[in-house]
Amino acid sequence: QQQLINLLLIGRIDAALMFDLVAKENLKKMGVDDEIIPAFANHSSDIFLAFSKGNPQAQTLATQLDAGLSQLKATGQYDKLLLVAD
Repeated sequence: QQQLINLLLIGRIDAALMFDLVAKENLKKMGVDDEIIPAFANHSSDIFLAFSKGNPQAQTLATQLDAGLSQLKATGQYDKLLLVAD
């Protein structure tokens, strides 16, 4: 990613595709986060989580996860977390 950023900075390429959080981290680490800006959203994906059927706590963990997500949504924290990721 840093090589792509360097190529952008010296004008060897006009654009590069990177995951937003990876790009933000590398731009910040390189100290050039004000020199390169995102142009458009390229992809959005769902996240899937699975618990092993072999784990005796799987159902409990899934129930706790659902309860935690419901609580985050009810308090508005879920939406705030999504804004941080943007």
